[in-house]
Amino acid sequence: MTVVFVYRPPNYGFAQAIQPKDFKPVLPEAHADSADPDYVIPGIVSVSYPKYLVNSVTAGSVIIQVTVGPAGNVEATEVLRAMGPFTALAIDALGKWEFQAATLRGRPVRSKLAVAFLFQPPHTPYDGN
Repeated sequence: MTVVFVYRPPNYGFAQAIQPKDFKPVLPEAHADSADPDYVIPGIVSVSYPKYLVNSVTAGSVIIQVTVGPAGNVEATEVLRAMGPFTALAIDALGKWEFQAATLRGRPVRSKLAVAFLFQPPHTPYDGN
C-alpha cells in the first residue's frame, strides 16, 4: 500500500495554511524492477492543505485511506486514525485533491492509498517576555 505524508506547512500565526508555490504533480511510471511491473500506483495531480483550528495548540496526525476510482476521482474515504476536530479538516482537504488513476496493464483501475496529515500548531513570534 502506498502512503502519502502531508506536513502542514508553518504559517506563522494564521489559521490558514500557506499553499506551496512549487508543487509538482507526482505521476509515477511503471518500472520493470517493481514487484508488479504491469501495475502503476495512483498519481497526485494537485493537493490542498487542511486548515488549523484557531486557538489550538495541538499537534498530531490524521490518517485516511482513500479509494481512487478509475477516473481518478475520490470514491470513498475511511478514517484509519482520527484526531478530534482535525479529522473533519483533513477529510475536507482530501476531498479537494486530484488524482491520476492507478493502471494495470495500461488500463485505469480502482486503488487505495493512505494519506497521513501531520498537524503542528501555528508558529507565534517570540516577544521576549
